[in-house]
Amino acid sequence: MPTRTAVRHLLLLLTTCLLTYATTSITVPTAYPDAIAVNTPTLVTIKAQIGTATDLISTSVTVVRLNAQGLALRTIGSLYDDGTHGDSVPGDGIFTGQVPFTEAEVGTVGLAITAALRGTLQRTRSETFFVSVIQPPTDVAEISAVQSQASLLYSSLKGQTTPSAARTAVVSWLQSQRAVTAAGLSSDGPTPTGSASWKGNSTSVCPSPSMSANVGVRYTMLGSNWSGGNWLPGSS
Repeated sequence: MPTRTAVRHLLLLLTTCLLTYATTSITVPTAYPDAIAVNTPTLVTIKAQIGTATDLISTSVTVVRLNAQGLALRTIGSLYDDGTHGDSVPGDGIFTGQVPFTEAEVGTVGLAITAALRGTLQRTRSETFFVSVIQPPTDVAEISAVQSQASLLYSSLKGQTTPSAARTAVVSWLQSQRAVTAAGLSSDGPTPTGSASWKGNSTSVCPSPSMSANVGVRYTMLGSNWSGGNWLPGSS
């Protein structure tokens, strides 16, 4: 008959197993956009590479919010690899989900991806990644600076490479800017990958006049009602 001490040790071991994480890798967790405006409802697309291991329970992949010490506070969403919820390719091992955020304070939100595995009580967990919560730009000069820098970058690159490659480089640069919520190659209106909507506050650069539509680079900025901007002369 086991003693009370032995039972307590067994329960402690079981609890530890439930609260710790397995070592199976969840890699490249990302959030897009990774910066959102304070007090503004925003749908953030979360992705992670998990692979197609046979011990993975594919319906168990979740996004958890962390406290300042990196410990899980609560589950805030699920990720999918079935072509839904923003997932691009079913069954490719890249899990995707769309999680709504409305943050009342400027700062950072720590996140992690976890998943259950068959044959173990442990869950696998990703490294910590973050969504920044910032005060959006309100100065027209500040907003215009992004337009100006994007335009200069395109002008510089189009003489060294093809217009298409130059536009792609501008998109990459825009996506690295904290206050830019979406950027992509677009005709006058369609939504690029990773953006819920242009919402009428976008501007455009780098058009391709050889195309029937005004195809170019379009982007939106946090909290901006400023629209317009200049279409740059492209080359066919």
